[in-house]
Amino acid sequence: MPPRSQKPEATDPLYGMRHSCAHMLAQAVLQVFPDAKLGVGPVIDNGFYYDFQLSRTLTPEDIKDIQKRMEHIGKQNQTFVRQEKTIEEAKEFLKPKEQLFKIELVNDFAEQGSTTVSFYENVDQKGEVKFVDLCRGNHTETTGKVGAFQLTTIASAYWKGDSANPSMQRIYGVCFATQEELKDYLMKIEEAKKRDHKLLGKQLSLFTFSPLVGAGLPLFLPKGARLKRTLEEFITSEKEKRGYSFVCIPHIAKDALYVTSGHLGKYDAMMPVMEVEEGGDKLVMKAMNCPHHFEMFKAEPHSYRELPLRFAENTTV
Repeated sequence: MPPRSQKPEATDPLYGMRHSCAHMLAQAVLQVFPDAKLGVGPVIDNGFYYDFQLSRTLTPEDIKDIQKRMEHIGKQNQTFVRQEKTIEEAKEFLKPKEQLFKIELVNDFAEQGSTTVSFYENVDQKGEVKFVDLCRGNHTETTGKVGAFQLTTIASAYWKGDSANPSMQRIYGVCFATQEELKDYLMKIEEAKKRDHKLLGKQLSLFTFSPLVGAGLPLFLPKGARLKRTLEEFITSEKEKRGYSFVCIPHIAKDALYVTSGHLGKYDAMMPVMEVEEGGDKLVMKAMNCPHHFEMFKAEPHSYRELPLRFAENTTV
């Protein structure tokens, strides 16, 4: 697994570094694509990203160019300056820039009851404003204090995460306080790639995938099935040592079971209801085991002397 870190709190200096990198990324992208429409650029685990609507698809060469431009912005030591604007002032400011996504965000803030919003300007040593973005903060004092950063990947995205909205391109980056921390992280990422289960599964003939079966649905080959069975036997043995009794349940149930459990209609992992012609029953694929296991417990009376009663099952959901 690749190394992970918790997203820093807004008051953490590392948060300011990563948030500032997102602004520098947007500034650099606008240098390459002046007509780019800006989405959002939040802080995430280990770094940051920014969403853009662009005139063409980004290439690896674009990312190298944007990285160099960000490094140049850092060397310019531009100052982050906060500005407050009323809702109307903000929309008037953004309108000539044709940043429609930002105007939509301002309208969202207004609907939530905000009367003002904040912007951050990137101001160079000559006092010239090089970039402005709608933002709550926090930031480093200058672009020269963002630590060590590296753009990593490009991905597709939708505005506000909704497929009904315009599609965008997302640029990811990582940022750490020191070059040593960045180097260590990138090295761990490379090591994790070597251990990618998709690569190992193919190299070791453990499993395969078929487009007719579906993405993320492995077909275990003989070696993989043997490994899977060995792991299941180990898990079964360990659970039995701890007092668990193994049971077996079907993969489907009436929808009423999951209405009773409170999952149906409220739990996004539930599959659509299947209607059976004969009998008129409505069935669902199980998304978890516990509702079935509760029915097992209710099937016969139990004494408190039996407790704790532990049911276990190595199954798929």
